[in-house]
Amino acid sequence: MKENSLRMIHIFPTYSCNLNCPYCYVNSRNIHKNTHIEFSKGVFEKVISFINSVNPEVIHIEGGEPLLYSKIFDLIAQIKNKNILTLISNGILIDEQVIKKLESAGLKKITLSLDGASLKTDSILRKNSFNETITAFRALRESSIYTSLSFTLIKQNQKDIENEKLINLAIELGINELRIGSFLLAGRGDQAEHLLLTKGDYAIFIKNYFRLKKKFNNKIYITLSLPGFLLNSIQ
Repeated sequence: MKENSLRMIHIFPTYSCNLNCPYCYVNSRNIHKNTHIEFSKGVFEKVISFINSVNPEVIHIEGGEPLLYSKIFDLIAQIKNKNILTLISNGILIDEQVIKKLESAGLKKITLSLDGASLKTDSILRKNSFNETITAFRALRESSIYTSLSFTLIKQNQKDIENEKLINLAIELGINELRIGSFLLAGRGDQAEHLLLTKGDYAIFIKNYFRLKKKFNNKIYITLSLPGFLLNSIQ
């Protein structure tokens, strides 16, 4: 395999999850229904060997909820290049003890999901996890780990970005980066068309995004990720 032939590797060590988000594109399964959906020892060894033999630009560990994976700290520790590694979590299981284990394993970047500036808005997508995620971000602020907030854009929460409430909350929590992504009709999301923005909504939001990115440039790094077919349909 040629050097740099892979741009990104996504690792899904478990599909078990402690949430049941309606937009989950991998259709992760509730932990109470099946608690054994994770890498076997053999798969774990093969994944580590493969990752360390290639040279991707980015590695994401996600799921499911990756912190439910029984060997998550070993997985992080055995990946050689920690600078390109990000753990993507819902934040519910993160406390000071978990943070210490993540730091000991060498983790340098983490992304937590938050889909609203208030419990009411966030609960549209993520039932009753808002306070736990906020608590996790506050704890991470005292660590050496670079933090990102992943925000899934839907019709019902776009105002939380446009009125700057979520951005100001992220700054207050000491978050390094706000990553805004689009809702997709995939996985469980294929049954939730009512969450989609219209083309007109997207066009307005994109204009606001550039305004906000410029306004908050010195306080937080803001990115927007939209699929190509969506951008083409707006133009």
